[in-house]
Amino acid sequence: MRCFFGITPNPESINDICQHIGRLQEIAGIPPHVLRWQSAMQLHITLLFMGNITAEDIAAMDPLVEGICKNSQQMMLTTGSTILFPTTRKPRCLVLEILESEELSKLHQEIKTVARETGIQVESRHYHPHLTLARIHKGSRIDFAERQELNIQFNIDKVTLFSSQATEQGSRYDMVREYPLSIE
Repeated sequence: MRCFFGITPNPESINDICQHIGRLQEIAGIPPHVLRWQSAMQLHITLLFMGNITAEDIAAMDPLVEGICKNSQQMMLTTGSTILFPTTRKPRCLVLEILESEELSKLHQEIKTVARETGIQVESRHYHPHLTLARIHKGSRIDFAERQELNIQFNIDKVTLFSSQATEQGSRYDMVREYPLSIE
């Protein structure tokens, strides 16, 4: 099962982000066959992508991730610029940056450590938190020079383990388990 740990903004923030997507669709002037825009149900911030893992992997990580989340406080995150990702030369996505957060970076690192300790191979590249707004079709060229700022703050109160399944309409994410973050 393809899985990742992620966090989801609250419904009000999702609505604001969807309105931002609507504005981008109007001003970007990008043909529809170049981008596949994300739906409200697909919007999330990936904490750690693990790829294909087994039920045994999940069972081994479950109490450890639960402990991390119980010892991690809820946090406020803020969105930043809309940019091409991972690079402007070879973009795969149009994303909304998440401004730097020590709490989020620490949570990412702790979950990554647990995954490695339980034998899951995870990527070693630098963590760059973001919300994917649209995926760029392979081989397409896109010119998106304007940095569109969107300053939304939202509270994160849980981490979710998602399974991911590719469909013709894009990826479908299903909640496997939720891990509440501490209030204090």
